[in-house]
Amino acid sequence: MKVSIFIKNTSGWYAKELKKEARKRKIELDFLEIKNLNNLNELNNDIGNVVFWRSANIDKYCDKNIVLSFLEERGAQIVNLSNLKKPFIIQKLYQQKMLEGRDFVQTITTFNFSSKKELIIAIKNKDIKFPFIGKPNLGSKGEGVYLLKSQEDVSKLKIDIKGYVFQNYIENDGDYRILVLGGKALGIIKRIASEGGFLNNISQGGRSEKVFDKEVVNQLTNIAERIASKFELNFCGVDVIKDKKTGEYYFLELNTAPQWQGFQRETGINVSGELLDYFRHLCGRKKGKTYNLVKKYYKDNYPYLLDKKFHYVSRIFLWSNKRQFISWMNDLKTEYYGRNREDAINKIKKKIKWKSDFSRINFSKIRKPLLRKYENLSSYSKVLFFFLFSKTLYNQDLKEDVLKIIDKKELIKISKELHKNPEDIFILATHATNFLYILEELLDKKVTKPRFYLKILKKYAGKSLEKEANLTFAIYFATHCIIGESRFYSRKVTKNKRIYIKMLKYVEEIIANNFFKIKLDCKLEFIVCCRILGIDTYLEKVIKNEADNSVSSMGNFLIDKFNLNNESEKNLSLRDSEHRNVLYLMAFSNYEK
Repeated sequence: MKVSIFIKNTSGWYAKELKKEARKRKIELDFLEIKNLNNLNELNNDIGNVVFWRSANIDKYCDKNIVLSFLEERGAQIVNLSNLKKPFIIQKLYQQKMLEGRDFVQTITTFNFSSKKELIIAIKNKDIKFPFIGKPNLGSKGEGVYLLKSQEDVSKLKIDIKGYVFQNYIENDGDYRILVLGGKALGIIKRIASEGGFLNNISQGGRSEKVFDKEVVNQLTNIAERIASKFELNFCGVDVIKDKKTGEYYFLELNTAPQWQGFQRETGINVSGELLDYFRHLCGRKKGKTYNLVKKYYKDNYPYLLDKKFHYVSRIFLWSNKRQFISWMNDLKTEYYGRNREDAINKIKKKIKWKSDFSRINFSKIRKPLLRKYENLSSYSKVLFFFLFSKTLYNQDLKEDVLKIIDKKELIKISKELHKNPEDIFILATHATNFLYILEELLDKKVTKPRFYLKILKKYAGKSLEKEANLTFAIYFATHCIIGESRFYSRKVTKNKRIYIKMLKYVEEIIANNFFKIKLDCKLEFIVCCRILGIDTYLEKVIKNEADNSVSSMGNFLIDKFNLNNESEKNLSLRDSEHRNVLYLMAFSNYEK
């Protein structure tokens, strides 16, 4: 394996670190400099299997395009391709504009003026208010940044206004640098300005510390991974700032060629080693099967799944029944179940108080009224899942504890109310079916009505198949009846098998007639259910072919590349794509029960 790194300084700290780690891994490493295009053809023999574009002395868009064509013709796997393809990616104004309106992070309103006169007019119009920040549109390391507190400060400015952007100042106690590699956040440091200063950059006298708080880590990881995916950057630094007054996080800027010396010192993360391991994963694409690439990528990057760890390992363990996952499950026991039964009971009580965030639910406009109608459905479902997985994974039966805390009559009442309103069951889909099937396990008595559910599927799915919502509801409703019957992969399905097969045949027809309107996740879940029931489908090859060709440019995991669905942009990182990828690993392996 050979890696070529384009870098300005081939003898600096970063080059030395990469060389040291490459020797340990027996990876051939070349550092290449391009000062102009005159000697481009001389690089022919030096181009590796993977090319990491970090920096170069060429900055013209046309020159970068020529280099890009040169590299692509040689079949190189290019890391940080966006640095070559998107000439404006390093501009702060462009970065802010590209993220405006996204629901996962706030952007900072950013102004660019052609003259000081325009800036003064904006101040008079109160578009921008004192104090505000002025910084170079193409700057880095906090150099040339001003905190402007008064008209006098503005009048003293001796800068090229056109080359600057201006932003209202956000009061903060530091900002956060998240280093993202291969679709996952490696870690987070907080940078804090020196006393009396306003710049948090380490190069400007600030100090840094590692961030440990789980809630903060989860929030910032989600933000940074989605930003990196939006800009299609395999390796970058994402800077986020928190408003002291509102507690909201704001996107500050993106570093397309991040430094990592200080980050590595604070976090203890061997960034150079992580980079080279990542390059090895990418190199495997040419000779490896997609299934094996995805499986290894999730195995090697399991620690970076954070709050998605339990979903991933519980599903893959229950599906495969392989002992190799037992240690992972045991490691998660204290976090999931607790140290003892008392902890588990306290977790049940907390889940009952949990309120659903409707904005995070797919098709929330349609489902929100129903989730309010069945106000305890979401929190009770959380409790039921906790009961089920405590039992199937950790052999802890919490039935008596659950029924002491939740009135059995109330659970049955919700069940009866749902069955009186079949369209509600259809629209709620997984929210309803998960509740009903796990409730059956809790009460150990008949609750579900599969024959009735088949009638619901045929009646309501056929109403408006051209609508994405109905297609999704139909597939998830049917598949989660089957998954629910399997108690989430913990047992064989023997009861009502013929009815469930009819459901799947109906879903098969829906998918065949609306193939590119349906998310890849839905198609993979359909194959999973075929495996559970032990039946074949003529769609298996075409769905597998789509999945095998949906590998992300960020890393060896699947994204939804080909389908017309409004959720695809939200599922481009390793963690966001976990549901799709675990379904893929399940769909094309045996159901071991």
